[in-house]
Amino acid sequence: MKRLFLLAAALCACSLRAPRNEAAGASCTSQNQCHAAPTSLSTVSAEVRPGNDSALGLVQAANLDLGASTEHDFVLTPAVLETGSVTRLQDDGSEAPASSATVVFTGHAPAIADRVQQVRAQTDGQGAFSARLPAGLWDVVVQPQPPSPPLRLAQPFSTSGALPSLKLPAPSSLLTVAGTVSAAGADLSGATVAAVDAQGNPLSAAATVGADGGYSLLLPPGTGSYLLEVGAPSPADAGVSPGSGVPPNLATLPSYDKLPGVPGLVLPLPPVATLAGVVVSAAQSPLPGVPVFARSTADEPWTLARSTVTDSNGAFSLQLREGTYVVEAAPATASDQPATSAVETVVLTPAAPSVTLVCPEKVRRQILVLMPNGRPVEANFQIVATRLSDALLLTRSATTTSTERDGSATIIGDPGTYRVEVVPPAGSGFPVRITNLVLDPAASGADVATLQIQPAIVVTGEARTAVGRGTSGVSGATVSFFTKDPQTGASVLLCSAATDPLGQYTCILPDGATP
Repeated sequence: MKRLFLLAAALCACSLRAPRNEAAGASCTSQNQCHAAPTSLSTVSAEVRPGNDSALGLVQAANLDLGASTEHDFVLTPAVLETGSVTRLQDDGSEAPASSATVVFTGHAPAIADRVQQVRAQTDGQGAFSARLPAGLWDVVVQPQPPSPPLRLAQPFSTSGALPSLKLPAPSSLLTVAGTVSAAGADLSGATVAAVDAQGNPLSAAATVGADGGYSLLLPPGTGSYLLEVGAPSPADAGVSPGSGVPPNLATLPSYDKLPGVPGLVLPLPPVATLAGVVVSAAQSPLPGVPVFARSTADEPWTLARSTVTDSNGAFSLQLREGTYVVEAAPATASDQPATSAVETVVLTPAAPSVTLVCPEKVRRQILVLMPNGRPVEANFQIVATRLSDALLLTRSATTTSTERDGSATIIGDPGTYRVEVVPPAGSGFPVRITNLVLDPAASGADVATLQIQPAIVVTGEARTAVGRGTSGVSGATVSFFTKDPQTGASVLLCSAATDPLGQYTCILPDGATP
């Protein structure tokens, strides 16, 4: 009762346990007022993550109906301590411990599809390992030391039962696959070759191509068919420090996925070609020290991605292979730096002309943030804008800013589409506002985007664990609610809240569609 009383005082007596009897679509009229009965957002997913030092397991729940109830409790169960060992069968029928093997447990069919749990354990000198797993079903893969192939359990393992024996097959039972890989007389020594199944799951450890182009793989017993993946080793695999590259003969070797599993593999390797160009500002001034990224397109049966930095004259040069590429220059994200260039498509041939990448000024977009009743918000509503991935770059941030006293703010960033979050001050009673916003150079500084905060759905409940015949609240757990992006299907975080000493939480969610 004390908790409800405090919440009622803080949120202007909004009902937290049952929908209010009000007209659909009614909204907050001032700060610290809420809308408890959802009209747009109704189904969400939740994840409860206990503290780092907790022996409890993570919990996920899908399709929680906020229209039926805005109170949701979660029961956390102790993570199961699974102990076991990995052994290797010997050709004489005996078993030997498999040391330094990695046992990977991956959540099977998680409630939130893109938030898959994974737990790794390493075997000791006796082949023993231990892992704490939340209760449920797990896919299990054992990755022994190369050149042995991985062991994948055919059926998911349930923590309610006994962990099956993890026995690596005897050496004589493994399928040995030997072959050669070649490509128009190129030196492929040092490249890696690995076998995969039709879904891309590894069937072998990676092998190194020799000076004669030969390689040898070990596959699980009874393997009927397989595909091959070929590429340059990572810097770590090549025995060099990160950033120092791979052997020169492999510097322009593309990556090949799901090639036919034939003994004499011939790679479609086009001739080396140079992508040269210059990066300039909107005023045509050369831009030194700017990263330039290039990646082959889906038109090619291989993937080749490389990057470089412009010199003091803004010039760059990349050794690639003939083919079609997308190219982009990406200056620093600071507001006083030029913006990213447009993504250019280049057909690279020996006669390809030099490329000029123009980095325009950063885009300035004025926004006005309104409360649910249509009035401007006050100062200190934080604005976080994250640029969505384009053909080459992962997410990039715009300048983080906050609203002025009149509810206005300015976003400064590269051209493109952004995920914009309006984060209200703590204790305001407002939910986060999430939307997509395009920063268009043509509208820079002129167009004002109005972002209205949606009415709040106040979700409460407890995270608890069974103790004997009673229950005990779980303190310090993080309760997070997600919705799905209707375009990508990815999870969008709506709210996260920590449980109090009694295991109780309060999350304020937006009642409205999110991107």
